[in-house]
Amino acid sequence: MVEQSNGTRNRSKGASKDEIPQLHPNEASKKSDGCYRVPIINTVLPNRLVEAGFFGALIGTAVLGIVDAPVAALIGAGVIVIRHRKSSK
Repeated sequence: MVEQSNGTRNRSKGASKDEIPQLHPNEASKKSDGCYRVPIINTVLPNRLVEAGFFGALIGTAVLGIVDAPVAALIGAGVIVIRHRKSSK
């Protein structure tokens, strides 16, 4: 027997205990616990690891010459200022 679905699920009645509820991006930012959830593979990474990966990739692009060093420095400084400003509110 094949069941047809209209694309919506009722999470309150038929949801299994193993399902992880998906948060709207605004809700996820409000419930920030120092982690970043990778959307496609549904894995949680600590913010320090995400920051290290970002700055490592930024330095790598500067070393390989994809982005000029002064531009990479401005991008890095801008990201630091924005994150500091966001966390101080």
